[in-house]
Amino acid sequence: MRNIVLFGGSFDPIHNGHLAIAKYSLKCFNADKVIFILAKNPRWKQASDVKHRYEMLKLALKNEPLFEISDYEIKQNSPVSYSIDTVKYYRNLYKNDNLYFIIGFDQLDQLDEWHDIEEISKLVKIVAFARRGYPKNHEAIKKFNVKVIETMVRADISSTKIRVLKSLDTTREIIDYIIDNDLYFCKTLKAYLTPERYLHSISVARTAYDIAKGNNIEPTNAYLAGLLHDVAKNMDKEEMRKYMEELYPEYVNYPKFTYHQWIGSLIASEYFSITNQNILDAIMYHTTGRKIMSTYDKILYASDKIEPLRGFDSTELIAECMENLERGWISVLKSCKDFFNENDIDYTQIPLSKQMYENYLKGE
Repeated sequence: MRNIVLFGGSFDPIHNGHLAIAKYSLKCFNADKVIFILAKNPRWKQASDVKHRYEMLKLALKNEPLFEISDYEIKQNSPVSYSIDTVKYYRNLYKNDNLYFIIGFDQLDQLDEWHDIEEISKLVKIVAFARRGYPKNHEAIKKFNVKVIETMVRADISSTKIRVLKSLDTTREIIDYIIDNDLYFCKTLKAYLTPERYLHSISVARTAYDIAKGNNIEPTNAYLAGLLHDVAKNMDKEEMRKYMEELYPEYVNYPKFTYHQWIGSLIASEYFSITNQNILDAIMYHTTGRKIMSTYDKILYASDKIEPLRGFDSTELIAECMENLERGWISVLKSCKDFFNENDIDYTQIPLSKQMYENYLKGE
């Protein structure tokens, strides 16, 4: 008798939380496999094109031999996907095996409204994953014989946040697929940028991800900072000056080409709802730098200067940053300083830049 986990959902898109729950399920139930059942027309929400969701599932699970993708619901012609039909199908397919049907704990509140929920609870073991401190007396737990499992999987991961670019808590392959297929947040991001600036931002994001990952630093934050770092670059200069006078008066006399870093951080916070201060600070100082640069400051500053579309061979600088951020970061600064000297650019007229170069290139 085998133990098989049924994991249904819209996966719009699949994220790290989904993957963590699936891996935890393998361990909890000593399961032989987890079957991801992609909902074609989920009852409770409007989902994106199922073709893209299916392709992203394949990318995310390609190296997971115990994970399987079901196309059962995709092939159905019904206007809504009902779990009872799927459960009956798998119960018939695995007549003598233990079937565990995963739901989110928040779904207990509406379990009474599920089509034929009583029959579902008899055909499979319903499993709800919950955070510590969950209400153990929830009436649905006893009524439908739900097994609740406490998990340390982060509760703040969600597909919704990825779709609006509040986070990128998924795999690199999924993030690149979203970008390459113009999904979710891409149209909004494009509305802020010229086509050339948009491509630059993507290149910076991917470079930043590679550098962060090479240094064992959480890479999706670096990718997110890269995508948003120039979000204010094409804003009207007079409009930016008004923002600067109101919110950043201490920098209003800086060159106008630096304004977009402060306004960009503001947009990232207020429009895209970014709350991670590392990301906001990296955007805020990606042009001028500052005396003491944080890890993400260095990653974004370097990536902005050496991404492959900059028009020079930056292969060695990128490789050095990926191998050792601190050493690569210094090499990037030296390269920038050489560029300034060759082109008669006086960076010392920008106090933040002057402080950064003097602090990190002492004795150079």
